Amino acid sequence: MKAKTAPIAMFFLAATSLLAGQSLAEPARPTVVGRLAMKVRAASAVERAKAALKNLSVTPDEGALVPYRTVKVAGDTVTYFRQQIDGVPVWGGGASVFERNDGIIHMVTHLLQPVAGLKLLTNTVPEDDAVRFARTLVESSGRGIAGKVRSTSAWLQAKEGLALVRIVDVTTKEPFEQLELLVYGQPARLLWAFRRTPNAVGYAYRSNPVDGDYEQVDLLYLTASDHLEGDYVRVLNCAGVADCPNPTNIAAPDSNGDYLIEPTGANDPDNVDDAFCEVQGYYGINTIHDYFEGIGYQPGPLDIYVNYPMQQPNAFYDQQGNRIVIGQSMGVDLAVENDVIFHEYGHHVFGEVSQAGMFDMDEYGPVTHGLAINEASADYYSCAALNDPELGEYFASRFPQYFSDPWLRNVENEKTCPRNLYGEAHADSEIWSGFLWDARQLLGAQQADVLYVKVLAAFPQSITFPAVAQTYLDVAAAELDQATVDQLHQMAEQRGLLDCERFIELWPEPHRGWVWGKEILGQYGSMLEFVPAELHYYLDLPQNAVHLKIGMSKQPLSADLAILVRKDQRIQHTFSYLTGLQSEYDFML
Repeated sequence: MKAKTAPIAMFFLAATSLLAGQSLAEPARPTVVGRLAMKVRAASAVERAKAALKNLSVTPDEGALVPYRTVKVAGDTVTYFRQQIDGVPVWGGGASVFERNDGIIHMVTHLLQPVAGLKLLTNTVPEDDAVRFARTLVESSGRGIAGKVRSTSAWLQAKEGLALVRIVDVTTKEPFEQLELLVYGQPARLLWAFRRTPNAVGYAYRSNPVDGDYEQVDLLYLTASDHLEGDYVRVLNCAGVADCPNPTNIAAPDSNGDYLIEPTGANDPDNVDDAFCEVQGYYGINTIHDYFEGIGYQPGPLDIYVNYPMQQPNAFYDQQGNRIVIGQSMGVDLAVENDVIFHEYGHHVFGEVSQAGMFDMDEYGPVTHGLAINEASADYYSCAALNDPELGEYFASRFPQYFSDPWLRNVENEKTCPRNLYGEAHADSEIWSGFLWDARQLLGAQQADVLYVKVLAAFPQSITFPAVAQTYLDVAAAELDQATVDQLHQMAEQRGLLDCERFIELWPEPHRGWVWGKEILGQYGSMLEFVPAELHYYLDLPQNAVHLKIGMSKQPLSADLAILVRKDQRIQHTFSYLTGLQSEYDFML
């Protein structure tokens, strides 16, 4: 390795010394024109952006501003312009026009290079010679070249005049890097060399197909030149093969290194071997990673598997394998829904930050509050990253026969404990995620999201709804003023979180709950007489009552259910390694 690294260092020292001899001019400072409320009548965003620049007299002293790209950024349509002379860009010259969804142009930024009257320096190397020069220079440093070497041109302002330079893009291997070389003169000389993080663009959904069409997005942090692998995620495609024994990569870059793969035809995400879902997975993981970095936490890297065949549409986080697996089933690919990717990534973060477990056992049987709180945390951060309380809109849209609402779950809700306990973690999670979203509305997005990361780190190993609620309030008391903490305390009380128990009165309102069967224990289910339910019910009966009738509105036909009854006391379950499960009750129905 030493034989390779020494020439690289010499190569960049040489670039620096050559640049010093060129006396490059100091760059101009950009101008930001904000708080505009400009309404322009024109047929397209590009035409409206052109008119806005004209209205503001943003015009270069020579040449023109030419639009070259329009993207969606944080709810705005941004149109980018290059300053050009004779069809060639002027280095560093351009403008950006920001238009809101309502058509109002609210901001313009521009940096125009003053080039009028400058002498044209015509001693310019031909493009083919510039490519050969760059290739020879890089290979002489001991590194191989990955892919095609490409050259474009630009006017570069120097004190002596305006020079036409060649910008040569070279992708190297061992190590993988992207270099931008500025080549000028005859014979060819190196003006400057830039190392830059290899990025690309691709098509992906910002949220999901229900909330908007796919867009061109940046694919950041790439460390590979021929597949989607970067600093924070590696994407693997199961291509519909059961158990995914040999994951592969189907998505491949075009000649520019980009992944502009549309979700149509062979790459329709409903196909089991499409390439689009790889791009969506890479974009989704980097997006949620950057969100967490923005609130002060740096998650570790992982893999994401797409097109993994499942019996039902689902996804999961595999902590042992350090991977997210996105299922493909019934012609539905959940990889196109960032809610799903963000949710599973939330489990990844929960596992890194918190020591809390998912299951517990007390004297009344199993407790899955930990799993519910894990699910709630994953839901909360997924919704927070998209600033949208509704989760799983695309999933719900594909199965309208199962969902009365246009979402899978909604963190903006009024669910309380114990009335809305169901006994299943995803359903029960909405009580805690609802409180978290209430807190976000009170504190503001940034403060609430940062605070909850600290709360996660403070969770004990064994958690219940009262334990996490009190932990939240304790951490908040160390960060916030007392009046705000009092408001949070009141919100937790209104949710029933501070004294939440899984004992539910059946009268006067019925209750909908979930019961696990012995099949959840697989081969070990036969060792138990029954699996205790998490939820307990009670009734106050009149002294003269002679019989009690309990009805079930829905019961799986194959379920083998038993009802344990005890007078005046709670039914208790204890577990012994010697004697197994021991239960205290009066009789069984």
